[in-house]
Amino acid sequence: VILVGGPSNRLELGKKLGADHVINIFERSPEERVEMVRRLTGGRGADVTIEATGVPNAVKEGLAMTRDAGTYVVVGQYTDNGTVTINPHLELNKKHLDIRGTWGIDFSHFYRSIQVMAKYNGRFRWEQFISRQYRLAEVNEALADVEEQKVIKAVIKPGD
Repeated sequence: VILVGGPSNRLELGKKLGADHVINIFERSPEERVEMVRRLTGGRGADVTIEATGVPNAVKEGLAMTRDAGTYVVVGQYTDNGTVTINPHLELNKKHLDIRGTWGIDFSHFYRSIQVMAKYNGRFRWEQFISRQYRLAEVNEALADVEEQKVIKAVIKPGD
């Protein structure tokens, strides 16, 4: 598992959760990140790449990180943050990529995620994702902290 992202607190948590390698986007250029993934995978690229950033340019970068005949899953583009230009012949067809996208979830996805959390509750301390709890009166601060990536997950406790 190769985790590409930032800031460093997210990468540190990823390592604790089992990532084999982390690549900090604030320390490497897109070209360097692609080269690192290629090197870490013996020159092939990732078998499965999951784009979960919401940054349009990350889609193109992820395509370059994915091996020929690999799978590319795009879950981060659930709002319209703009466009990105790709060459379908070179970046999709010639690589024989299997591309999966999703825009949202329905109740069955939520139900399955709760089942996964329950199944692995002994292995992972899910509360470690929560960086800070906020009172309802602090909701704007919580949103700002999430936007500025000061926290991994913010929890609003309306009763406090």
